[in-house]
Amino acid sequence: MRTIGVSLREALMAQETGEAILSLMTIDHEDINPPIRVVQNDTDIVSRGNTFVAYPFDIGVPGDDPDRSTELSLTIDNVDVTILQGLRAIVTPPVITLELVAASAPDTVELGPMEFKLYGAKYDAMTITGQLRTHDILNEAFPGNTFTPGNHPGKFSR
Repeated sequence: MRTIGVSLREALMAQETGEAILSLMTIDHEDINPPIRVVQNDTDIVSRGNTFVAYPFDIGVPGDDPDRSTELSLTIDNVDVTILQGLRAIVTPPVITLELVAASAPDTVELGPMEFKLYGAKYDAMTITGQLRTHDILNEAFPGNTFTPGNHPGKFSR
């Protein structure tokens, strides 16, 4: 269970607030150096010594339909080639870290970090889209636990 910070909870519950809640996103992969850091804001911010560049993106939360996937959708405006070049340079899914901070205290993470992997990235002239998953359950071996001579030699020795 995630704990939401007091200042974030107060800002979310208030009828009116002067506090802006900012979404930070870090795109990280061993072949992307340095990681790409963006903030859903109109100006860059510095959080914990890292500069997050103002960049439009949207995280879509799944509905309550039990027949649908629980993955999140990510849409990033394709206004700069930096993110697209980073995604083109890799062949395995990058790690996407999401965090919420208050604009008045960007060094304090109010919610997060929440780590996902980006799958199915597609792009056109306007947007980059993909799905965020916490665990790629569809590619897990089934059955998950098998006893074979290769992984449990003690069970098969006489």
